[in-house]
Amino acid sequence: MDNSQYGKAKKKIDQIITNIQKKGETLLPTESELCEITKVSRNTIRSVLGDYVQQGLLTRIQGKGTFINENKKKINFLSSFITQPNGESALGSILNDFHINKGIEVVNKSYPYYYFIKKLIKDLINGNSPDVIQVNPVFMKSLIKHELLLEFDSDIKEINANKRFSNELEINKTLEGTYAINWMYSPMMLFYNKKVFSMCGLDPESPPKTLEQMAKYAAIINQKDGYTGMCLPFTNNGVHFLRLYIFFLAFSGGFLDNLGNVVFDTKENIEALTWLQQTYQQSGLQQKNNLYDARILFANDRLGFLIDGPYCRNYFREISNLDNDFDDHYGVTTIPVGPSGKPEGLLLTQALAIPRSAKDIEGGKSFIKHLTSTDMDWDFLFESTGMIPCAWANMDYQIIHDDIVKTSLKQIESATSDIFSHPVLPHMFSLFVAPIAEAVLHGEDIVETLVFMKKLYRNYMQNADSLYLCF
Repeated sequence: MDNSQYGKAKKKIDQIITNIQKKGETLLPTESELCEITKVSRNTIRSVLGDYVQQGLLTRIQGKGTFINENKKKINFLSSFITQPNGESALGSILNDFHINKGIEVVNKSYPYYYFIKKLIKDLINGNSPDVIQVNPVFMKSLIKHELLLEFDSDIKEINANKRFSNELEINKTLEGTYAINWMYSPMMLFYNKKVFSMCGLDPESPPKTLEQMAKYAAIINQKDGYTGMCLPFTNNGVHFLRLYIFFLAFSGGFLDNLGNVVFDTKENIEALTWLQQTYQQSGLQQKNNLYDARILFANDRLGFLIDGPYCRNYFREISNLDNDFDDHYGVTTIPVGPSGKPEGLLLTQALAIPRSAKDIEGGKSFIKHLTSTDMDWDFLFESTGMIPCAWANMDYQIIHDDIVKTSLKQIESATSDIFSHPVLPHMFSLFVAPIAEAVLHGEDIVETLVFMKKLYRNYMQNADSLYLCF
């Protein structure tokens, strides 16, 4: 059989099934009508329908026609896809594809990441456990510690084995078992505005390679009336804090030493915060802007640099009405190198897990295998959400033409996620933003700021109740 004709017929029949379901109906058009609609042979139509009958999606009743099965399986998926541009529509396409191919309907509930964990805990307590959840490193460890996640067996663990980057950044790498399957990555990297570069006399095709060059370029941009070199997020948001933390890593600093001890007022952290203060005083927007303000400035050609994830291309396309001209207007590169000697970055991993209290564990496993399958249309998913699929782990970025994908894969190679392995620090990210903002924006003493953060951590450890600490 001609595979191209089969694929053409299948795609069209999938659309027809979806439209029929939306109407609350079950009867498909006749084979003759489907031939007319799809412009393929009756044998091809029969082959597609026969496969769907075998999978349990359709039922043929002689003399009456072909019907969509109403007594199909359902599983519940809890995700945070709606926080990504086009995320909801992309996920809808994925769920429909799984429904068509496996005969299992997926009921999705999406919540913003900042509300997601509260919703999950509430559902688990109330006995309304989803069958599959999308998890990230910020609360992964806590869920495992409280034995809320199912440990995967060997048949599904193999998915992880085939989806590794060279530095093997698995959010479950320190665990004895496997409780999540890596799905998509979002590395922090540097966006730069080529139009702003040109307006300020800089070469739009020569982004900064070092922090020193970045500081110099940002200062030049800031000198031109109406333009700003940098705009960092200084709102009390844990995920936004990660864009500040990158600079500590670039100076070989950070809040965890090589032995896993929590540290703040080290020589490296002092140097990092001093550089950030001095650079921002010369080239940053002198007010407490949030990340969304920065994105608007960048898309409107008023900001030189922005640290963000690959999904931001869709934000900028939306805001600036640019589509095919995106790469001519904006550029992307790895985080400029500091004293650490490599382009530091933080990798936000989105993984898939099954709660212990899931009602359909086998259905959940089947869904996870589908979501991580190499048969999925990953190009569509990336284009829709900007998230880098783990299925691309073994791609050679030297042969990739899309700058966002190429830069993402390069950035992932040098990214770190050690901060996420700590049981408490990720839950304190939002508390750290205020003292850093005071030091950077208002020139507060660097050492006193870091000592204050150390006291903040100790006080938190002494006074926070165990449940709040964990969630």
